[in-house]
Amino acid sequence: MFRYENGFIVNEKGKVLEVQNQNLNTDAEQRNIQVNNRGSDIRQQWEVVYVDEYSEPKKGELNEQFGLYVERDFYIVSALPSGRYIDLINNRNMVIKTANGRKTQVWYFHQQSKTIRTRYNNQSWDIKNAGRTRDMQIWSTNSGWFQVFQFSEGFFTNPTNNKVLEVTSSKDDEGSALIVNSRNGNNANNANQKWKIVYVDKAQAIRTKGFNKEFGFHINRPFYIRSRMPMKRVAECHGANNVWLKRWRKNTNAQQWYFDEVSKTLKNNHWKSHSLDIQSNGGSTNIRCTTTNSRWW
Repeated sequence: MFRYENGFIVNEKGKVLEVQNQNLNTDAEQRNIQVNNRGSDIRQQWEVVYVDEYSEPKKGELNEQFGLYVERDFYIVSALPSGRYIDLINNRNMVIKTANGRKTQVWYFHQQSKTIRTRYNNQSWDIKNAGRTRDMQIWSTNSGWFQVFQFSEGFFTNPTNNKVLEVTSSKDDEGSALIVNSRNGNNANNANQKWKIVYVDKAQAIRTKGFNKEFGFHINRPFYIRSRMPMKRVAECHGANNVWLKRWRKNTNAQQWYFDEVSKTLKNNHWKSHSLDIQSNGGSTNIRCTTTNSRWW
């Protein structure tokens, strides 16, 4: 026989219900429940919620505990000066990058798993190696403690280890990695740990024309990249791969380029899914015209 008493479920011998195992992985699926002597451990504390009173936030509603609206798409913008967005490298590792409109920069809160997921493939934030490292990635959703984050006062905090999401070494650079670390406080020196949520339905529309002052190009306005050498040859994308210097030819789209406001790259007007690219992920001096990926190279 059991009775409910001040947050404990107690049997007639004074033993209380308890979640087995006292470690970071205790608050997880399929953990055994046992009885033990009463203590002060949260593993022994329970709430009684009657079925006819139980409810959870629905799609579009705010989950006050986690600070996010359920399944309402959002971007996450760093408080560092460049205002880069949380994104993915190799479709796995979490980094900051210039806004580019890709699904890898769109996130949502999943109510059932209590995790933050990517619209790219619906995987969840994850501290690598089941929380045994500081590095952040996305991984198949499992609701382990290392996948759960709450948003409050500009910080994403893991409620189990109290670490916060951070841009490593405060590097405000394209592709800087994300880690978890101890919170620095609440001052001007922790911009690498602070974030802003921008819900997609409230975000400014991507411009389709006009001049981008930061990059120095008119948006979606085709142009030639013409050499100042005497023959005035132009850059041409050949076979969706090589970029060659060629004699100008009228109405040759492979010789035309345009600045894409979404990906922030120079796209080819013939191979529209391809952008100007430094070969070997930036490790070469050669220029290629390859599939757009919005990486720094």
